[in-house]
Amino acid sequence: MEIIFLGNEEKIINYYRKLYNSGIEPDLFLNDFLEILYYLKNISLIDNDENNFTLIDSDYKKINSLSKDLDQNAILLFWEFTIKTLKEIKIVANPNLLIEMFLIQLAYLKKKNVKQNNHQNKIKNTQMKDVDIKNTTNRDVVNQLKNIKQEDEKIEKKNTLEINNFEDLIEMCIQKKEMKLKYELENNVNLVSFSNMNIEISFNDKLNKNFVKDLSEKLYDWTKNRWLISFSKEKGAVSEKEKKRALKEKNIKEYESSKEFKNLLKALPDIELIDIEKKND
Repeated sequence: MEIIFLGNEEKIINYYRKLYNSGIEPDLFLNDFLEILYYLKNISLIDNDENNFTLIDSDYKKINSLSKDLDQNAILLFWEFTIKTLKEIKIVANPNLLIEMFLIQLAYLKKKNVKQNNHQNKIKNTQMKDVDIKNTTNRDVVNQLKNIKQEDEKIEKKNTLEINNFEDLIEMCIQKKEMKLKYELENNVNLVSFSNMNIEISFNDKLNKNFVKDLSEKLYDWTKNRWLISFSKEKGAVSEKEKKRALKEKNIKEYESSKEFKNLLKALPDIELIDIEKKND
């Protein structure tokens, strides 16, 4: 990522070739690249401790440093372009050539959308400093990406499943028998927002550290689209488990005050109401 920011095409190609010569698979590289973009977007909301999505200290510090110099719009632009490349990787004869061109295109995007002051004096040893990355969304590039995305959506629409809200997501977990994900969503996640393949959540310390990875993979399998799952410092809505518990308590209190239950108490003074199940008929 640092080399991309520098815009040195020769270094970009040489570095990637070292990676794939060491055995890394092209699709794995792109998925890892997406993960780095995710961390760049959300690093300020992630505590680097054993109860969270842990990075080694050096990676955490490096990503945290890079994120301070990178505009959020640029991250999302890179995200869209990486998703596009990931979709194309299975239809080319040589995926490594595709990725080399992808990395060069990112560097080109960077050059077109970022103003760097005193480039030679301020960048040493592949370190980025004082990069002005405001005005990152070049209109022509953004429009091109939007058009590509719209065409992809038209092609895939017939074969995808719609998930429009948090309730749909939980129902999909039930249909697909993903009980582990359903449990995490209902018990350890608080929804902040849900829209346009972007889910923002808060969570408790019981959330499995692989939750985001697992959910992202399943959402892609189900919808054929990459979803962005981000963390928020906001508390968010109460969990589904808390909603169910509150509803249960409300129903019990209402029934306990009813004439029917009072008649039951007269006949059976030691009974205790523990649950209510409503029947459709």
